[in-house]
Amino acid sequence: MRRSGMRLVFLSSLLLIGLTVSCRPATIPLPSPTPALVQPLLDSPKPALELLLFMTPGGIEGLDPRTDLLIHPETQHVLAPQDVNAMPSPAGNMIAYITSQNGFSGLFLNVLSLTDGEKRSLSLYPNSYSPGQDIQPGDPGLNAIRAILEVDSFDWSPDGGRIVFTGITADLRSAPFLLDLTQPEQAPRQLASHADYAVRPHWSPDGGLVLYATASDIGQGDGYQLSGYWTVHPDGSENRMLYHPQDSREENLVGWIDSENFLVYSKVPPCGFSRFRSVDVRTGEQTPWSEMPFNGLAFDPHSRRALITIDQFTAQCGGGSAGLYLQSLETNAGPAEPESLLGAESFLPVYDQAAGIFLARTPDSVLAIGPQAEVWILDAPEPFLPVISSKLSLAWASPISGVWVGELGEPSRQITADPAGLPAWTQDGNALYFLDGSGLWVARAPQFQPVLVLEGFTATSAVWLRTP
Repeated sequence: MRRSGMRLVFLSSLLLIGLTVSCRPATIPLPSPTPALVQPLLDSPKPALELLLFMTPGGIEGLDPRTDLLIHPETQHVLAPQDVNAMPSPAGNMIAYITSQNGFSGLFLNVLSLTDGEKRSLSLYPNSYSPGQDIQPGDPGLNAIRAILEVDSFDWSPDGGRIVFTGITADLRSAPFLLDLTQPEQAPRQLASHADYAVRPHWSPDGGLVLYATASDIGQGDGYQLSGYWTVHPDGSENRMLYHPQDSREENLVGWIDSENFLVYSKVPPCGFSRFRSVDVRTGEQTPWSEMPFNGLAFDPHSRRALITIDQFTAQCGGGSAGLYLQSLETNAGPAEPESLLGAESFLPVYDQAAGIFLARTPDSVLAIGPQAEVWILDAPEPFLPVISSKLSLAWASPISGVWVGELGEPSRQITADPAGLPAWTQDGNALYFLDGSGLWVARAPQFQPVLVLEGFTATSAVWLRTP
């Protein structure tokens, strides 16, 4: 193992939060979305099957890998989402993102079609609120704005026809709203109203329910003052609390076992995360899967298994053992003891859906875990996670050791020593894009000889938009 640095990758977390609200909330008093046509985004008569979107200081730029031509679909700086993988619609033909106007004077949810260039921009403020360019501590709308910008604040419906999002009400609280993209003449609908702040709305897999949390305070880095986790139907009916999070400072949505049971774990100081369990959205009944504290968890929805990592501090704090564990989530068998794969401390578990494997790391190595619980120690240039192609090829781009490519169980090789970042495989796994101080590069299989595509190009994050 070559070691010369480390990049930390943090879990993206979802707050989760059952009491029946009898009244139906009114429609949000926000301007109706106004579609605005822009120039077609692609010169080709057919939209690209793939588009690599980059977040830049100047907005959003996209690269068509068929031609290596750049488009510029958005010129406003993108403030959210923090996880750019939330931007694309399920069909891959649209993106959603949040921008501001004149500082924080305006905050907008944008929905952009990348096939015909149509864009809708929806104000997230009520008409009565205008905070000015800068948000100062003590501003009555600050917590609501943080609920939009600092955590996941919108989610595409499974069919891609609707978006549930966090907006700000006239009393400067955040609340869940629904925008129906199939009915462009309709104003967005407020789904619920609370004295607290609603955060992190998400759809159930069948599109029949919206889930969200409420918090009395958004917090200052130590978690949230959670007051409930709720469900509501897309028409605003049957708004009810599933459970109260008690002493949890975060409720993190992992995924769904089926359309009626979601997986969640809690953040409980001082030991970190624990209480991994499933919750029935019909009854609020909770099934515990693991009580041991851990630092990270990743879920494979196909095999219904979770990879759990525990470091030495968490183990000592919670009275457990450091290591790497595989937890079966078969509902018929009920909770079982997790399988120990490694007796050393581990971190940062990830499930790569395209490759169908888990990744994790130890203090000095990077691991891949296959469908049969087989474990590979990857030949990583540094102990941080690679990006994986559909062909199970691996790539690392580091500001210290440059760009490396490799295969499972095989030695990796350096293709450039220049500091680099943002590696991204094409869908067929035949080309790798990355950035360095000179610009945007592509390295094509099998030689992977880097070729400069865009000189001087810079970006802060990237995501593939892939249509079926």
